[in-house]
Amino acid sequence: MIAQSVKSDLLQAGLVPNIDKSVWEPVQLIDWLGMSWDSNMGILRVIKRRVDDTIQCIDDIVSKLPRITARRLARFVGIGIYRCQQHWLRILGELCRDRVFQNTLTRVLQASRAENTIKKYKNSLAAWEVWCRLNRVSPTSPSNLELSRYFIGMFNSDAPYSRMEAAFYAIKWKIDCLPNMVSQNPCDSKFIHLLLEGLKRILAKPVSNRKEPITPDILHALVVKFGSGDLKCTRLCSMFLLAFAAFLRYEELANLKVCDLDMCYSHIKVFIEKSKTDQLREGAWVVVGATGKSTCPVSMLQKYLVCAGINDPNSEEFLFRPVVLLKSLNKYVLRSGKLSYTRCSEILKEALEAIGLDSSKFGLHSLCAGGATAAAEIGVPDRLCKRHGRWKSDSSKDRYVKESLSNKLVVSMNLGI
Repeated sequence: MIAQSVKSDLLQAGLVPNIDKSVWEPVQLIDWLGMSWDSNMGILRVIKRRVDDTIQCIDDIVSKLPRITARRLARFVGIGIYRCQQHWLRILGELCRDRVFQNTLTRVLQASRAENTIKKYKNSLAAWEVWCRLNRVSPTSPSNLELSRYFIGMFNSDAPYSRMEAAFYAIKWKIDCLPNMVSQNPCDSKFIHLLLEGLKRILAKPVSNRKEPITPDILHALVVKFGSGDLKCTRLCSMFLLAFAAFLRYEELANLKVCDLDMCYSHIKVFIEKSKTDQLREGAWVVVGATGKSTCPVSMLQKYLVCAGINDPNSEEFLFRPVVLLKSLNKYVLRSGKLSYTRCSEILKEALEAIGLDSSKFGLHSLCAGGATAAAEIGVPDRLCKRHGRWKSDSSKDRYVKESLSNKLVVSMNLGI
């Protein structure tokens, strides 16, 4: 009766009550001031809509760290001021701690794999999750039969084995990262391993596009052709001689900075900050000696530094950078940034074609492989060769070495027949 009297007085005063938010009958459970009041159980709790709004606000802030707009920060502070009750602050703190924990846990788990591996996993997992949605399959707890359907579907659509292998390891890693997984990872089952082994045998193809190694004679021809030219030509010679002598892969060469060099009279020391063979990112120093020949990597690098005007040994700039032609001065100068893989490959192929070689037979890996092959032919001990090339095993090193015909004939020529 009192509620109806209040309602009547409001209407007579010209005020219009909010029909959706007003309750005119006695109840024991009501949502009021952002709280759920339960007089029957004696419980006071935050309503779900407020919790969802707070979680969304925290997600917005965490996703934009470390750069947060004033509007987002003001909204977050406003939530805390408006809902300043002790129980609400406790819940808010728990939500923040949980969100920070989840983000930190994700970042740490992703650090268990190389950056490029994580990128490959994300692409494979995206395709896997689309297939799971279409086929109503749980992406984190598939059965052996469901996994086999996925791989057989890829096989029937003429997908290469490399894509199937990438998908397998991505799914396995994703499930391994679940903290609450109690059953065995389905990717560890013998059935799935036999299935992949069968697919691998069916789809196996001989390696026909392995590139030839660069030889010292090729480098000598490049120096004769380009060694006495401008900055652009000197950069070309310095890059290739250093990559050959230090067994550098593209990523290692392109990421070299000026401060990574320690120049000495008889040699240079090159610091490789990160490499695909250095999973723990400990870094490695590679020593390259001065040979005194026209193809000496030390003297050519010194010449390049002079031509490029690089004087600060502590500079954080990339060592080998793109060049641009200043028409007003009619000379090449360095610009910022590093050389892309495509541009490095183009420089190598254009240079090889300029000395009359078929550039399709060579790639950027030919420089590292050429250095390793040359070292093997003159009998450099395997221990030194692996250390110089940052290889952990003989099998990794041997992939870069192309045996000469004379070495291949050693076995059959010494059998005593």
